[in-house]
Amino acid sequence: MKQARGLSPLKLMHRHTSISPQGGRLLFCLALLLLIIDPDWPTLDCSLPLYRFRSGSDPHFSSPNGAESACTYKFAGDLFAQTLPDRNDPDAVEAGVYAKPQQILQAEPIAALEADLAAPDPDYVDIYQRSAALLNSYYSQFIADKRILDQRRFEVYDPTRLDANTVRLLALARDQQYAQRHFRAEWPYLRRLHTSLGRALEGMDESQHALAQYAEAFRYAALPPVPMEQEALIVLPENIATTPVEIPIPTESNEDKQLLRLIESRYMYMLRTFADPDRIEQAADANQRQAAQEFRQTLEQYNELTPRLEEAERRVYVVAAEIARGQGGSVADAEAERDNLRAQKRNLLAILERIRTEAFADYVQQKRTQLGDLAFRMSTLIHRLESEQKMAERREHRESFARGIGNQLGINRTVLRDFPGYQIYLEFAHKIDPRNLNVLDQLAVEYRTSGRLERAIAFQEKFIELSRAAGSDPADLAVHYLRLGAMYSDRKDYLPAAEAYQQYLRDVDASNPTIREQRNQIALTLADIHFERTGRLNQAQELYTEYLNNNADDANLNALEQDTDTGQRERIQALADRFRIFKNLAAIASRQRRTDIESERLQQARESFDTMEAAYTQFRTRETELQNEIRERKQNLLNTEDQDAQDAYYRLVRRELPALQ
Repeated sequence: MKQARGLSPLKLMHRHTSISPQGGRLLFCLALLLLIIDPDWPTLDCSLPLYRFRSGSDPHFSSPNGAESACTYKFAGDLFAQTLPDRNDPDAVEAGVYAKPQQILQAEPIAALEADLAAPDPDYVDIYQRSAALLNSYYSQFIADKRILDQRRFEVYDPTRLDANTVRLLALARDQQYAQRHFRAEWPYLRRLHTSLGRALEGMDESQHALAQYAEAFRYAALPPVPMEQEALIVLPENIATTPVEIPIPTESNEDKQLLRLIESRYMYMLRTFADPDRIEQAADANQRQAAQEFRQTLEQYNELTPRLEEAERRVYVVAAEIARGQGGSVADAEAERDNLRAQKRNLLAILERIRTEAFADYVQQKRTQLGDLAFRMSTLIHRLESEQKMAERREHRESFARGIGNQLGINRTVLRDFPGYQIYLEFAHKIDPRNLNVLDQLAVEYRTSGRLERAIAFQEKFIELSRAAGSDPADLAVHYLRLGAMYSDRKDYLPAAEAYQQYLRDVDASNPTIREQRNQIALTLADIHFERTGRLNQAQELYTEYLNNNADDANLNALEQDTDTGQRERIQALADRFRIFKNLAAIASRQRRTDIESERLQQARESFDTMEAAYTQFRTRETELQNEIRERKQNLLNTEDQDAQDAYYRLVRRELPALQ
């Protein structure tokens, strides 16, 4: 095996162990002394990390005479036993230098911090100080050692390694993935403290520092390895304790063995997270603590029973072979023992499955909700920082932002768009909690603003589906159907757009006067889509007639005529809509061969056009009068300093003329 990056054995020993350089030289001298005393002593491959010396069956160890590596293991065990404690040994861990979070921190102060954050008007400065004090009480034990480890780790400057690390981070950002190796452990105390500290910093308008604390909180929260939708792949029968499920053995089908591997892999994940001893001590829910303890005990029995069952399965065939050779034995007794072990394993599986589908499912859903909300908070902070950056660029480069981005309809050119960090964090939050409605809604809005209509439509439809499944009020979903119809219209996909607009008209509260005008405009838009795009002329005719009855009668037009200049513009627009409606109704009557109705609609269209033309002429006349009056007042201001004259001039320029245009 090659040496890592050309490091000497002493530097490699210094990097991979906690042995100081002086101690490494001493151990190396002892090894040379042993080789001088006994030339037949097995050689040592110093290019390997020293933690591998604990493995007595490592094939990289060799001896000059080709013997097994038992002597090497004895040498390593005797020489390094006290310098390399096994981290899997509970006694070694308990006797270690560093204390665990539950040995320093208490649950009551953390719960008090969370309660203060949930208050109506929290004192963020006080919460920040208390959270930082609790975290410092734990992290202060690592300060000196962390400095030493950092010096050892970055002893040699390696630009190649830094470049590779940069490429890895860019790949993670591009693929919108997270690296699981950066998650440290499932420690709820530290996760909750970092979250509280981040929320306090967020309340103090320290966005960057809050993001750093939220990232630390994620490092102490392991995520489930598979999405929720794939849970069905490993679900066993509900009555597994009574159903004679055949436990797979090596001679059975690959499907059974694959199912068992999936089940056991899920149990191993539960053992590392849900049933981890440190997490159990830090868990806030007493029922989950009890279920996790029961799971650990049951899984120990399951692991102890598995080799016994495999031996009993083989014993049946061994006894049958012995009987065939005339050596005696009882196949019935062997089968009875095997069936008894199978029944025990089914009972244990039933207990494990009950815990997995009840307590563990609640634990996973609770974690998904908490971490999804945390990722959503991070996305809002990222959006705020990116918005500030774009506004700074806009102030420095005014001309390039004034040109616009194109002639695509439905896009406001003054809106900030294309926030890559915001999109990545929203996708990350959606990956953690696919059922978070806030994340789905913001993803739909963001992708529509950035022009990625396919993804915007997908997230909008998912939001509507989950909201309906949750029993949301149809009136609350009306605006989302309106947004969905606008997205389909932007894509020129008019059939689903018409269905979305129709669903909006069914769900919206027509009795609400504040949205009555909006509903009438959507009905007119849907009528135009049916007339011009889908060919559903009967529905278009009904919607046009409904719009005329509700919005374009003579009383409304006369009321607009007596209103201000803004009302004049609305009156002209209403007359233009009325002219278009009558013209389209005449075309529908022509296709239906109703000449009498066609003539009537054409006459109404002509009257609407004449009225609109007269109103527009009056409007332009008023605009010309205002412009002439502005020029006169401007000329008069050159010879006077009267404040009233100046106020009258600026009132015309800044209020009346813009309101008319």
